[in-house]
Amino acid sequence: MGVLCFARGAFTSARKYTGRHLCLTFFSGVSAPGGVRVRGYSQDTVERNVAGQFVCYHLPQRTLLKIQGQDTSPFLQGIITNDMSLLEEPGLTAMYSHVLNVQGRTLFDIMLYSLKEADAGPGVFLECDSTIKDSILRHLKMYKLRRKVNINPCPELSVWAVLSKQKKAGQEAGKPELSSPDKALVWEADPRTQEMGWRLVLDSQDNPLDIIASCEKGDTVDYQRHRYAIGLPEGVKTFPLGWHCH
Repeated sequence: MGVLCFARGAFTSARKYTGRHLCLTFFSGVSAPGGVRVRGYSQDTVERNVAGQFVCYHLPQRTLLKIQGQDTSPFLQGIITNDMSLLEEPGLTAMYSHVLNVQGRTLFDIMLYSLKEADAGPGVFLECDSTIKDSILRHLKMYKLRRKVNINPCPELSVWAVLSKQKKAGQEAGKPELSSPDKALVWEADPRTQEMGWRLVLDSQDNPLDIIASCEKGDTVDYQRHRYAIGLPEGVKTFPLGWHCH
């Protein structure tokens, strides 16, 4: 494929050309006129132009706890705002919720993801604000009592948000394909709104660009700006501790 460009002033006809350049594209198999310099485009150039359809944002302000055991569902059912039985429905593996205290006030906004592996019983990853990780850990263990569940932090894992760059208003973007699905411990649509794309959980040593095709890394600040633009609260800065949930 090539491009034929004429500089301004190259035309002498009565109808004067007013643009800076006129460019004609020649695709492979079509020859340019003799004596004309043609700029070639390789397949790599084409691939670079279509790359970056998605943006991956690392979210160091979010962290994960692993809750697993046969009592996981009844244990969480008594201290969150959502219905744990929803995660037992086919095709539903992510859920948004809040953790409450005994007065019915919200303490933490969270997201829950069903575990892929269930060797040690049913369980979930709990995503929360990283600044309150110790507080929520203490809160959960306080209500654990004799429940058959294990609760552990997951510092070896990283949370990513994946957003589409080419999504139009009112149009749902297609989910990106993963080249190594086994490396994604969580790969779910954000349960809050489709405008927030997808949530990805990886081992901290893994690079999402090696797993998601047509993806580039973005600045976490841009993720926050997008969240503010659509009016979506997240974390203790927008959900102060003890905020009353009606």
